[in-house]
Amino acid sequence: MKPFGLAFLLTLVSLPIVATEYYGDGYSVDDLGKGFTSQNYQSVPACIEGSVVTHTQGKGELNFLNQLDQRQVRSRTFGELHGGVNLFIIAGSVSTSIYHTNAKDDLTVSSSLHLYFDEGHHTLENRQILDHADSSQCGDSFIYQVDYGRDIFLTSQLHFQSVEDYKKFVTKIKIRLLFWTKTKTTVKEFKEYAQNAVLTVKVNSNGAIPASLQALLDSRPTSCKGDEVDECMDTLNQLSTYLFEPTGLAQDMDSMPPVIRSMHTKQYQESGHYSLNQPAEPEQEALMSIVEEVEQEYGDRVRQEQRLKAFYQVAETVTEEQDYLAQWQAAKAYRTAFESLRTRCFISPFENECLPPFE
Repeated sequence: MKPFGLAFLLTLVSLPIVATEYYGDGYSVDDLGKGFTSQNYQSVPACIEGSVVTHTQGKGELNFLNQLDQRQVRSRTFGELHGGVNLFIIAGSVSTSIYHTNAKDDLTVSSSLHLYFDEGHHTLENRQILDHADSSQCGDSFIYQVDYGRDIFLTSQLHFQSVEDYKKFVTKIKIRLLFWTKTKTTVKEFKEYAQNAVLTVKVNSNGAIPASLQALLDSRPTSCKGDEVDECMDTLNQLSTYLFEPTGLAQDMDSMPPVIRSMHTKQYQESGHYSLNQPAEPEQEALMSIVEEVEQEYGDRVRQEQRLKAFYQVAETVTEEQDYLAQWQAAKAYRTAFESLRTRCFISPFENECLPPFE
């Protein structure tokens, strides 16, 4: 199955919504037919089987995301389903790192181009109950569909050392980082109010980045001091050209395997298997609150780590370099330690360690 090219970028072809949709990190076509419990978002062994059918219709979308926090980025890119919790409680590190690293906070100005490509989907049809099926062990629904799609983000961020510098910049400068015009006045004002900041340019995706795109990133400056941003803006322009030229991303995607983006569930009664139907237990509001708190803390640590890395990359003296390196490594260890806790809390959210204040 070939990915759809950029010709579909602005063609909005709607797909039918089937029951409940979840972000698909960790799932594959082999999971079609498995049972699913909607209260805790866990899959269980299959109680039905069927034949896999391929659907190749698709669409493409382009979004400009400016000054959004992590919840807003998640909503604009992946959608808000059931309060936004089931969207990421079962999602892996790839999808969640996308919306954490592309979000703003009180020390970051952030702008992104988000390109989404629909690459078709698989469904399970001609379904029948397995002989050994035990209705009490099948969950309240089953995995019916997996969608293939690629999210690509081109993001520029301006990282500040203090809230005061951040507030001064957003008050004085009225530009969108991805599309500002290089007039003398604009450049002068930008550099004046960003002189203590660091501008970074990056690309991330829920799938592998094409080799030619990675080579472009590796060959160009991607971190610049706020009063010396010309080279990073040139990098941004070259990346933009690659994303939209026919010989750039569109050509590379033709040879790349599709990526599973989401999966859908159906209740057994929708499939006519009434003997397996179990009433869905209500979602737990306390669970949603806990997971949001944990995810907010994790996002704060992700952004702190990348901010310190940016300042380390532009350090001008040995002392500055050593200082920021130590701070960056400490922040990385801090984030890594919490990542383990985050994983445990998604499995057992009501443990005391999953409640703030976090250590």
